[in-house]
Amino acid sequence: MARRSAIVSTYYFIRKNKIEHTFKIAEILVNDTDEYVQKVVRSWIRKAGKWNE
Repeated sequence: MARRSAIVSTYYFIRKNKIEHTFKIAEILVNDTDEYVQKVVRSWIRKAGKWNE
């Protein structure tokens, strides 16, 4: 639960176009075995990419 919360908490920064925090945490969690963590990481990377366009 804490790992998933860590990546979700970066949404504030994504909205402010400061996406480096999201990518740093995603890099740490990319190999996590929990499928829910993986879903959130993928989703937040997509969101960060859209805000960065």
